[in-house]
Amino acid sequence: MAYWPGVRNPHVLKAEESYGLLQKSYLHQPAANSQLPPVMLTKEKLQNVQAGQSAVLSVSGEFSTQPARALNQLEKDYSARAGETLLLHGGVVASAPVSSNETRLQSEKPVGRVDGNYILQPGDQLEIVRRGALNDRIITTINADGTVTIADLPPMAVAGNSLQQFRSMLEAEAQKRAGLELYANVYGLRQVSALVLGHVEKPGQKKLSAYSTVWEAVEAAGGIRDTGSWRSVKLVRAGETRLVDMYPFLLGQGGVAENIQLQDGDKIIIPPLGKTFALSGSTMQKGIFEMPDASMGLIEAMRYAGAAAKRAGQRVIAYMPDKNGGENGINLTIGAATQNLPPVRDGTILFFQQENLQKYKTVSFEGPVRNAGFHLVDKETRLSSLLTRPDILVETYPLIGVISRFRKDDLSNAMIAFSPLLVTGGQDDVFLEENDKIHFFSNDQIAMLQEKERYSEEDMGVHDRVPAAIAEFLRENVVSLQGGVRTPALYPVAPNTPFADIVKVAGGLTRQADKDHIEITRLTTESDFTPVNFFAEGGDAVKALLKEPANIKKTVRHTHKLQTALNVNLNAGDTARVFEERRKKGEDFVIIGGAVKSPGRYDLQEGDRLSSLLERAGGLKENAYPFGTVFSRESERKREALRYQSSARELELRLSSLMASKDDDKKPSDEEIESTRGLIAQLKEAEPLGRITVEANPERLKWDPETDLLLEAGDRIFIPQRPSTVRIAGEVLSPVAAMYKSDKTVKEYVNEAGGMTYYADDDRAFVVMPDGSAKPFDLDRWFDISFGFGSDGRDVPPGSIIFIPRDPKPFNFIDSAREISQILSNLAITGFFIEDMRNRSSDGY
Repeated sequence: MAYWPGVRNPHVLKAEESYGLLQKSYLHQPAANSQLPPVMLTKEKLQNVQAGQSAVLSVSGEFSTQPARALNQLEKDYSARAGETLLLHGGVVASAPVSSNETRLQSEKPVGRVDGNYILQPGDQLEIVRRGALNDRIITTINADGTVTIADLPPMAVAGNSLQQFRSMLEAEAQKRAGLELYANVYGLRQVSALVLGHVEKPGQKKLSAYSTVWEAVEAAGGIRDTGSWRSVKLVRAGETRLVDMYPFLLGQGGVAENIQLQDGDKIIIPPLGKTFALSGSTMQKGIFEMPDASMGLIEAMRYAGAAAKRAGQRVIAYMPDKNGGENGINLTIGAATQNLPPVRDGTILFFQQENLQKYKTVSFEGPVRNAGFHLVDKETRLSSLLTRPDILVETYPLIGVISRFRKDDLSNAMIAFSPLLVTGGQDDVFLEENDKIHFFSNDQIAMLQEKERYSEEDMGVHDRVPAAIAEFLRENVVSLQGGVRTPALYPVAPNTPFADIVKVAGGLTRQADKDHIEITRLTTESDFTPVNFFAEGGDAVKALLKEPANIKKTVRHTHKLQTALNVNLNAGDTARVFEERRKKGEDFVIIGGAVKSPGRYDLQEGDRLSSLLERAGGLKENAYPFGTVFSRESERKREALRYQSSARELELRLSSLMASKDDDKKPSDEEIESTRGLIAQLKEAEPLGRITVEANPERLKWDPETDLLLEAGDRIFIPQRPSTVRIAGEVLSPVAAMYKSDKTVKEYVNEAGGMTYYADDDRAFVVMPDGSAKPFDLDRWFDISFGFGSDGRDVPPGSIIFIPRDPKPFNFIDSAREISQILSNLAITGFFIEDMRNRSSDGY
């Protein structure tokens, strides 16, 4: 429940509560000592209350609506434990009109008589009325020295006296003068300045009238936040601190906060919210309440529930947190002895449960239906008589509802499934019995059950929970609908649910659905009608005839056309698959880019090969370099991504294991940990290339058809222009793209890059050829024919990458450190190719 700051005897309406008042007016009467007029809530005002809003009356009697605020963490915790929404008692609407409150309070003047206990101070304006010998009215102000001057009367020192005492002074002066009567009242109030700090919406210095109270100072600051305390408000005056309890206002009882008038220089401090307890269950007064500083007894806490705490048959359970984070429950009885009961602890929930309130000859509707609640029934009442029209179902899942029924004959609980859609359509029905609970479910509830392998109450809000037994029942009664429907899933269904209804709930068929090929599979139980062998039972023909046929479970699968399938009824365990036609033209495609005459996206035809794609793309340009073709395949990209993720997980496990080691010598250093974590992050974010080495020269493809690769959907082909450089990368002093020369050796290329760094692993250096294949080499040797280069280590093709990997020393603390070095090399090489393709291609590759 949300309160407007400063409400006296507040009446708060939720949207649904306002509907019952639309046909009449509601009179709001402020507190007895308030000088504000009553407020009439008319039909027009109440109609402005929309769903999700709270209607509130401000201290000035204004009626307005505010959006319902979100639950804070304390409210979420209590609500989760209680199983229902519990709000903090006194929680303030955060969007309170602070500025308008301040303006009103600063200019406020009393209406009617000011209380005689009001203490006069310099700056107050007084109204003096003389009757008898003199008939006039004088407005005067108390001077800075605390005196007031009235014509024909001596100056009187009035500061510090109450209004009643000043009236007594005037009465004494009037008695000295025959035929004169003197009357006094406060005409205008002085302003005071009060500092409001702590958990309020708008802390700071506030100017108010001297007639204002502590409560109104808090209102001027926008009200107390839901993180602030109402019970321990501190009033600091002249160096002394007084605690003020504002809770009586929230309980509609008034209190000292209403009677303490402000003085100039007052400080009001709102401390944090103190200890709390909650009331839940069958009680009109429920919510989260702040405890007083003193210890609080259970019976005293129960009184906050009002009349519910005195009701006959009321049972109360106190759930108290223990030191281990669990809960202990204590059964309480209204009116029982209290001497052995423990005090209320912070976090206690008092749950009220009304016993012996069973409603006879009724059933209850629970869930998203318009006529939820209790309904009278007799022996002839059918479910269809209560579900008289389809619009009763409000966002209701239409394929299954569940009747929970207690059977008196064997004291068991039964669950009966029905189809809300069929019942409202007059095609199915159920006789109801006394005390049946009819459960309806929302589409969101069913969706959550479909997504979870096991149902978890924590995943649903308090109002969206499905009882565990019913959730299990729903999971047992499902039909699997797969293939060409918009939402393939497991759908809970009642017995004999038409296939057509399930398809509608699934969003209908897709455009690719094959309406001539719908497969329905079900497990059936059939009797074995094998011919009787009269001599199988030892010649006893009678015994053979009386033998009961065995029941055999068989899987039956039928293929239907759409019109036939729509009339098939499905049951729990059945599977329906809508086959899909081959993808439409334009949905399977490949992309070719680079040095071809017509780069772009091409529809994939069955049997297409690389050579046919090159022809469709207009052939290669004159400067094309087919030897450097980068062919990327979707399936390879997925496998490569999985390898990266697997390597990252393996490194995480290894690092975690070594960090937890009790052997200090095995624990990695901070630098080693940082390096490994950097590699893990790099693996997780790596973009896979999925490259396949292919032959892309059209002439060679003609005379060697076996090298002509069959294309797949998602293939991406990039044919670069003929390069004139060789890249030298990795652990060299200056990575560079050096000019290609046919007579240049690998070592000469490395020297052009400044040679190797201190961290180079020259034993594992390699050359990546333009087609993606790799060949190792040894820089300490001038030539090695087996490595594939010329007899002097020459003939490195243009577009190659000479890569010097990093020595795996930073990762020596991990087993298989050389594997990590290889991973780093692969990541680097893949990055080079992806960067080159993006820089050289403008056709969406």
